[in-house]
Amino acid sequence: MEIILLGTGTSQGVPMIAHDDHKLDLANPKNHRTRPSIHVVLAGLHIQVDAGPDLRRQCLDNNIRQVDEVIITHGHADHMMGMDDLRRFCSLRGSTALNVYSNPLGLQRIAAAFDYAVREVPEYKYYPAFRLREMPACLELPGGRIRSTPLPHGAIETLG
Repeated sequence: MEIILLGTGTSQGVPMIAHDDHKLDLANPKNHRTRPSIHVVLAGLHIQVDAGPDLRRQCLDNNIRQVDEVIITHGHADHMMGMDDLRRFCSLRGSTALNVYSNPLGLQRIAAAFDYAVREVPEYKYYPAFRLREMPACLELPGGRIRSTPLPHGAIETLG
């Protein structure tokens, strides 16, 4: 199994817009971080965990060339608003839908934000297509399984 850390910053990224933190050494590349997400390769299966607004840049910077499954930990913008950029991976799969797993509130927010993409095949060429699935406690995939545990995150639950 390989885990690629695509983003390790806060929900606003690091550094934040219009934030004068004189203690933050901007010459240090570690102080330039995108919003949180990881890419997992499990027995040849590519699993994208979270797809925030930085997803396109994260994929380019890390040479991500395949996504087979998507897990959105929760329905906040910093975890899902880059999902439109998954369109390229749908095209590479022959214009077929990606399975997208989340909790019920996450799925509701994904469906509201990307109603044009919740379908088995893209509405138009090069559009994304998402097959929404509730994340089970144990997701059985070819080559392994992923266990999830609901965790509190403010007023909502996130998948841990």
